[in-house]
Amino acid sequence: MEKIISRLEDRLNRLDAEYSDFRYVEVEKIRIRTKDGKLEEVKESYSCGIGFRVLKGGAFGFSATGNLDEKFLGAHLEQAYRMAKRFSKIRHTEVKLTPLQPVRDRWEMPVDRDPWKISLKEKTDPLFEAE
Repeated sequence: MEKIISRLEDRLNRLDAEYSDFRYVEVEKIRIRTKDGKLEEVKESYSCGIGFRVLKGGAFGFSATGNLDEKFLGAHLEQAYRMAKRFSKIRHTEVKLTPLQPVRDRWEMPVDRDPWKISLKEKTDPLFEAE
């Protein structure tokens, strides 16, 4: 994925736009439901995707996808660019950003204990107690 992200950065830098960015996000979730003292549902899920923002002619365009195929990502980047160009023709006010240096960063939710290593019993006991 790092190689694809690097190539996407290159494409963004070559756009004729005032500003562009993308955000790659991965989310892991667990849903636990109880009812009447019984466990009703335990569902783990994982999702990821990329969202593109482009500022062109004083207007933003946006496109996002969960399909991480590089050609598909390129199409969504282009869609965000086309949307910004179209919106620039009908905008009421011009968006102007303060010039800043590009930033590449990574953020992970800080946790004291890995929630994926906590037993199901330890997760459900407070739910049953609350009922």
